[in-house]
Amino acid sequence: MYDKIFNKVLLADLLAVDVRAAWGALSQWVSSQDRYYLMFLIGTMAFSENANIDLLHKLFSLNLYKGARELEPPPHAEYFHFRADEAPPCSYLISFMEKARMPFVEMGFKKRSHIVIAENSHGSNVDKACKVLAFSIQAQWPRTEIDKSKLADIDPDTIDVHRALEYITPEWQRLTRTHELATYLEHVQAAVDRLSKARMCTKIAETSFSTSQMSYQVSESLQVYSSRHREGDDLPLSNLLQLSVSGVTRQVPRYSR
Repeated sequence: MYDKIFNKVLLADLLAVDVRAAWGALSQWVSSQDRYYLMFLIGTMAFSENANIDLLHKLFSLNLYKGARELEPPPHAEYFHFRADEAPPCSYLISFMEKARMPFVEMGFKKRSHIVIAENSHGSNVDKACKVLAFSIQAQWPRTEIDKSKLADIDPDTIDVHRALEYITPEWQRLTRTHELATYLEHVQAAVDRLSKARMCTKIAETSFSTSQMSYQVSESLQVYSSRHREGDDLPLSNLLQLSVSGVTRQVPRYSR
Protein backbone atom coordinates (compact mmCIF):
# COMPACT_ATOMS: atom_id res chain seq x y z
CA MET A 1 0.00 0.00 0.00
CA TYR A 2 2.56 2.59 1.12
CA ASP A 3 5.33 0.97 -0.93
CA LYS A 4 3.58 1.63 -4.24
CA ILE A 5 4.24 4.58 -6.56
CA PHE A 6 1.45 6.72 -7.93
CA ASN A 7 2.22 7.39 -11.60
CA LYS A 8 -1.14 8.11 -13.21
CA VAL A 9 -1.17 11.18 -15.47
CA LEU A 10 -3.81 10.46 -18.11
CA LEU A 11 -7.11 12.28 -17.68
CA ALA A 12 -9.11 9.02 -17.84
CA ASP A 13 -6.87 7.43 -15.20
CA LEU A 14 -7.17 10.39 -12.83
CA LEU A 15 -10.95 10.40 -13.12
CA ALA A 16 -11.02 6.66 -12.35
CA VAL A 17 -8.76 6.80 -9.26
CA ASP A 18 -10.20 5.16 -6.16
CA VAL A 19 -8.71 7.43 -3.50
CA ARG A 20 -9.36 4.93 -0.69
CA ALA A 21 -7.65 2.05 -2.48
CA ALA A 22 -4.74 4.23 -3.62
CA TRP A 23 -4.43 6.21 -0.38
CA GLY A 24 -1.00 4.84 0.55
CA ALA A 25 0.59 5.64 -2.80
CA LEU A 26 -1.20 8.99 -3.04
CA SER A 27 -0.24 10.13 0.46
CA GLN A 28 3.43 9.39 -0.22
CA TRP A 29 3.26 10.99 -3.65
CA VAL A 30 1.68 14.31 -2.63
CA SER A 31 4.35 15.03 -0.04
CA SER A 32 7.00 15.49 -2.75
CA GLN A 33 4.97 17.34 -5.38
CA ASP A 34 4.68 21.01 -6.28
CA ARG A 35 1.57 22.61 -4.79
CA TYR A 36 0.29 23.99 -8.08
CA TYR A 37 0.86 20.70 -9.86
CA LEU A 38 -1.22 19.04 -7.16
CA MET A 39 -3.98 21.60 -7.59
CA PHE A 40 -4.35 20.50 -11.20
CA LEU A 41 -4.21 16.75 -10.61
CA ILE A 42 -6.32 16.60 -7.43
CA GLY A 43 -8.74 19.06 -9.00
CA THR A 44 -9.11 16.63 -11.90
CA MET A 45 -9.84 13.75 -9.50
CA ALA A 46 -12.54 15.86 -7.90
CA PHE A 47 -14.54 15.78 -11.12
CA SER A 48 -15.00 12.01 -10.84
CA GLU A 49 -18.56 10.85 -10.19
CA ASN A 50 -17.34 8.86 -7.16
CA ALA A 51 -14.88 11.44 -5.86
CA ASN A 52 -14.39 11.54 -2.11
CA ILE A 53 -13.88 15.27 -1.61
CA ASP A 54 -13.02 14.96 2.08
CA LEU A 55 -10.16 12.58 1.33
CA LEU A 56 -8.92 14.84 -1.46
CA HIS A 57 -8.85 17.73 1.03
CA LYS A 58 -6.81 15.59 3.40
CA LEU A 59 -4.39 14.73 0.61
CA PHE A 60 -3.75 18.36 -0.18
CA SER A 61 -3.30 19.12 3.52
CA LEU A 62 -0.53 16.52 3.68
CA ASN A 63 1.37 18.54 1.12
CA LEU A 64 0.88 21.80 3.03
CA TYR A 65 1.84 20.54 6.48
CA LYS A 66 5.48 19.46 6.79
CA GLY A 67 4.83 17.68 10.09
CA ALA A 68 2.50 15.24 8.34
CA ARG A 69 5.18 14.43 5.77
CA GLU A 70 7.60 13.41 8.51
CA LEU A 71 5.25 10.74 9.87
CA GLU A 72 6.55 7.27 9.10
CA PRO A 73 3.89 5.03 7.52
CA PRO A 74 3.65 1.36 8.52
CA PRO A 75 5.93 -0.93 6.47
CA HIS A 76 3.35 -3.48 5.36
CA ALA A 77 2.51 -3.74 1.67
CA GLU A 78 -1.20 -4.57 1.95
CA TYR A 79 -4.11 -4.44 4.38
CA PHE A 80 -7.27 -6.50 4.25
CA HIS A 81 -10.72 -5.71 5.69
CA PHE A 82 -9.44 -2.59 7.41
CA ARG A 83 -11.18 -1.65 10.64
CA ALA A 84 -9.85 0.53 13.42
CA ASP A 85 -10.42 -2.07 16.14
CA GLU A 86 -8.82 -2.53 19.52
CA ALA A 87 -7.35 -5.81 20.74
CA PRO A 88 -9.48 -8.79 19.65
CA PRO A 89 -11.51 -10.37 22.49
CA CYS A 90 -10.45 -13.77 23.77
CA SER A 91 -13.68 -15.30 22.51
CA TYR A 92 -12.68 -14.34 18.98
CA LEU A 93 -9.24 -15.95 19.35
CA ILE A 94 -10.78 -19.10 20.83
CA SER A 95 -12.96 -19.46 17.73
CA PHE A 96 -9.80 -20.21 15.72
CA MET A 97 -8.75 -23.04 18.07
CA GLU A 98 -11.63 -25.37 17.30
CA LYS A 99 -9.56 -27.66 15.07
CA ALA A 100 -6.67 -27.64 17.52
CA ARG A 101 -8.66 -29.16 20.39
CA MET A 102 -7.34 -32.60 21.31
CA PRO A 103 -9.96 -35.37 21.30
CA PHE A 104 -10.76 -37.46 24.36
CA VAL A 105 -9.02 -40.85 24.40
CA GLU A 106 -10.92 -43.74 25.94
CA MET A 107 -8.09 -45.72 27.47
CA GLY A 108 -7.54 -47.14 30.93
CA PHE A 109 -11.20 -47.03 32.01
CA LYS A 110 -13.04 -50.14 33.13
CA LYS A 111 -16.48 -48.68 33.72
CA ARG A 112 -18.66 -46.68 31.39
CA SER A 113 -19.51 -44.23 34.14
CA HIS A 114 -15.81 -43.46 34.57
CA ILE A 115 -15.50 -42.79 30.87
CA VAL A 116 -18.42 -40.34 30.91
CA ILE A 117 -16.98 -38.47 33.88
CA ALA A 118 -13.49 -38.36 32.34
CA GLU A 119 -14.87 -37.18 28.98
CA ASN A 120 -16.82 -34.35 30.59
CA SER A 121 -13.76 -33.39 32.62
CA HIS A 122 -11.62 -33.42 29.47
CA GLY A 123 -14.02 -31.08 27.65
CA SER A 124 -13.94 -28.67 30.58
CA ASN A 125 -10.14 -28.78 30.71
CA VAL A 126 -9.90 -28.09 26.98
CA ASP A 127 -12.19 -25.07 27.34
CA LYS A 128 -10.05 -23.71 30.17
CA ALA A 129 -6.86 -24.32 28.20
CA CYS A 130 -8.28 -22.41 25.23
CA LYS A 131 -9.07 -19.42 27.44
CA VAL A 132 -5.61 -19.47 29.04
CA LEU A 133 -3.90 -19.66 25.65
CA ALA A 134 -6.12 -16.90 24.24
CA PHE A 135 -5.33 -14.60 27.19
CA SER A 136 -1.58 -15.15 26.75
CA ILE A 137 -1.88 -14.28 23.06
CA GLN A 138 -4.07 -11.23 23.69
CA ALA A 139 -1.54 -9.94 26.23
CA GLN A 140 0.95 -9.48 23.37
CA TRP A 141 -1.25 -6.99 21.51
CA PRO A 142 -0.37 -5.14 19.32
CA ARG A 143 2.85 -7.00 18.46
CA THR A 144 2.66 -8.31 14.91
CA GLU A 145 4.49 -11.55 15.67
CA ILE A 146 3.29 -13.82 18.47
CA ASP A 147 6.15 -14.59 20.84
CA LYS A 148 5.87 -18.30 21.63
CA SER A 149 8.13 -17.94 24.67
CA LYS A 150 5.48 -15.74 26.31
CA LEU A 151 2.61 -18.16 25.79
CA ALA A 152 1.09 -20.00 28.74
CA ASP A 153 2.09 -23.60 29.41
CA ILE A 154 -0.67 -25.75 27.98
CA ASP A 155 -1.27 -29.44 28.59
CA PRO A 156 -0.62 -31.12 25.20
CA ASP A 157 -3.57 -33.46 25.89
CA THR A 158 -5.94 -30.46 25.68
CA ILE A 159 -4.73 -28.30 22.80
CA ASP A 160 -2.25 -28.67 19.95
CA VAL A 161 -0.66 -25.23 20.46
CA HIS A 162 1.37 -25.39 17.25
CA ARG A 163 -1.75 -26.07 15.20
CA ALA A 164 -3.73 -23.43 17.05
CA LEU A 165 -1.11 -20.82 16.19
CA GLU A 166 -1.26 -21.84 12.52
CA TYR A 167 -4.92 -20.86 12.47
CA ILE A 168 -4.62 -17.78 14.65
CA THR A 169 -1.45 -16.18 13.22
CA PRO A 170 -2.81 -14.98 9.83
CA GLU A 171 -5.78 -13.26 11.45
CA TRP A 172 -3.61 -11.91 14.28
CA GLN A 173 -1.21 -10.36 11.80
CA ARG A 174 -4.07 -8.83 9.82
CA LEU A 175 -5.51 -7.26 12.96
CA THR A 176 -2.20 -5.91 14.25
CA ARG A 177 -1.29 -4.47 10.86
CA THR A 178 -4.62 -2.70 10.50
CA HIS A 179 -4.11 -1.40 14.04
CA GLU A 180 -0.75 0.07 12.98
CA LEU A 181 -2.45 1.66 9.98
CA ALA A 182 -5.25 3.05 12.17
CA THR A 183 -2.69 4.54 14.59
CA TYR A 184 -0.78 6.11 11.71
CA LEU A 185 -3.98 7.58 10.26
CA GLU A 186 -4.86 9.02 13.67
CA HIS A 187 -1.50 10.82 13.75
CA VAL A 188 -2.04 12.08 10.20
CA GLN A 189 -5.52 13.31 11.14
CA ALA A 190 -4.13 15.08 14.20
CA ALA A 191 -1.48 16.76 12.04
CA VAL A 192 -4.08 17.86 9.49
CA ASP A 193 -6.32 19.17 12.27
CA ARG A 194 -3.44 21.20 13.68
CA LEU A 195 -2.83 22.67 10.24
CA SER A 196 -6.51 23.52 9.80
CA LYS A 197 -6.64 25.14 13.24
CA ALA A 198 -3.47 27.13 12.60
CA ARG A 199 -4.72 28.31 9.21
CA MET A 200 -8.08 29.26 10.72
CA CYS A 201 -6.40 31.29 13.49
CA THR A 202 -4.18 32.98 10.91
CA LYS A 203 -7.17 33.79 8.73
CA ILE A 204 -9.11 35.24 11.67
CA ALA A 205 -6.11 37.33 12.71
CA GLU A 206 -5.60 38.60 9.16
CA THR A 207 -9.28 39.42 8.82
CA SER A 208 -9.27 41.27 12.15
CA PHE A 209 -6.12 43.20 11.22
CA SER A 210 -7.48 44.03 7.76
CA THR A 211 -10.75 45.27 9.26
CA SER A 212 -9.01 47.46 11.84
CA GLN A 213 -6.60 48.77 9.20
CA MET A 214 -9.50 49.65 6.90
CA SER A 215 -11.30 51.42 9.73
CA TYR A 216 -8.15 53.41 10.48
CA GLN A 217 -7.69 54.38 6.85
CA VAL A 218 -11.31 55.44 6.54
CA SER A 219 -11.10 57.53 9.68
CA GLU A 220 -7.86 59.14 8.43
CA SER A 221 -9.42 60.07 5.10
CA LEU A 222 -12.45 61.74 6.68
CA GLN A 223 -12.25 65.47 7.56
CA VAL A 224 -14.34 66.42 10.55
CA TYR A 225 -15.97 69.88 10.53
CA SER A 226 -17.64 71.52 13.46
CA SER A 227 -21.38 71.81 12.98
CA ARG A 228 -23.09 75.17 13.30
CA HIS A 229 -25.82 75.95 15.77
CA ARG A 230 -29.11 75.23 14.05
CA GLU A 231 -31.42 77.11 16.40
CA GLY A 232 -33.64 79.47 14.46
CA ASP A 233 -33.49 77.66 11.12
CA ASP A 234 -37.28 77.72 10.98
CA LEU A 235 -37.51 81.53 11.14
CA PRO A 236 -39.57 83.30 8.48
CA LEU A 237 -37.83 85.11 5.69
CA SER A 238 -38.48 88.52 7.15
CA ASN A 239 -36.65 87.61 10.33
CA LEU A 240 -33.85 85.92 8.47
CA LEU A 241 -33.11 89.13 6.59
CA GLN A 242 -32.61 90.91 9.88
CA LEU A 243 -29.98 88.52 11.16
CA SER A 244 -26.47 89.82 11.66
CA VAL A 245 -23.80 88.94 9.11
CA SER A 246 -20.28 88.81 10.47
CA GLY A 247 -21.44 90.37 13.66
CA VAL A 248 -23.18 93.39 12.00
CA THR A 249 -26.91 93.77 12.29
CA ARG A 250 -28.55 94.89 9.08
CA GLN A 251 -31.47 97.23 9.64
CA VAL A 252 -34.22 96.94 7.10
CA PRO A 253 -35.37 100.50 6.20
CA ARG A 254 -38.98 101.37 6.67
CA TYR A 255 -40.71 103.32 3.95
CA SER A 256 -43.48 105.67 4.81
CA ARG A 257 -46.25 106.54 2.49
